[in-house]
Amino acid sequence: MSFLFPSFLWGLLAISVPIAVHIFNFRRTKRVYFTNVAFLKAVETQTKSIRQIKHWLVMAARILAIACLAFAFSQPFIPAESNVAVDRRGITSLYLDNSLSMESELNNKRYLDIATGRLGDLLGLFKNATSLQLVTNDFSAQEQGLYPAEKLRDRLTTIGLSGTPRTLEQVYKRQENLIARHSQSGKNQLFWFSDFQKSTAGDLSAIQPDSTNQIFLVPVQAEAEKNVFVDSAWLNTPFIRELPEQYPLCKSQQLRQP
Repeated sequence: MSFLFPSFLWGLLAISVPIAVHIFNFRRTKRVYFTNVAFLKAVETQTKSIRQIKHWLVMAARILAIACLAFAFSQPFIPAESNVAVDRRGITSLYLDNSLSMESELNNKRYLDIATGRLGDLLGLFKNATSLQLVTNDFSAQEQGLYPAEKLRDRLTTIGLSGTPRTLEQVYKRQENLIARHSQSGKNQLFWFSDFQKSTAGDLSAIQPDSTNQIFLVPVQAEAEKNVFVDSAWLNTPFIRELPEQYPLCKSQQLRQP
């Protein structure tokens, strides 16, 4: 078993707090005087064992609660059973572009939803695969592990838009580093689901894929938007004459996307 956030395991040291409380009784005792302690001794004998069991149960519950919190935040997972098998088959790494540009719509449907649907269809083809990896613009620690198709399908429902832009060069380096942790050889497949805008794609010539990696582009393309209009028009001469040819001039502008 491995942990995505092993630093949270330091929280197990908090178990010493309920143990210390149990060993050292910090409550102040109050002295009460009785004239006849015969009956008081009988009550003490009968309830002492029950009270001791209660203290042990309370301490065990506190220790269990602290341990559960520490393990929950550290996010344990079971790695691949055989690294040799993973290396031979290779890894399929999926990149889903969830940048703000994916908020645009095509036929009343967001680009992100379209890309998510296509990625889900691809996962249907890899339903028996166990060496799948999903990368987004978040670059979170959760993306470092390998998961089966059903696990990634469940995660697709939780992915939202990210305000962090990533170039395709950064995405490829991220996938390459994560793949190197699990696979030393084998044919790896990289799928990119994006709208591939020039402003966010970066310099594609800077990407030099390894010979063992195959990259597949799955673009989400929109219909051409007519955002060019004529701003002004005029003639090249101040007066209109009958015989000479006139050459009208015009200036156009392009609407900028917000």
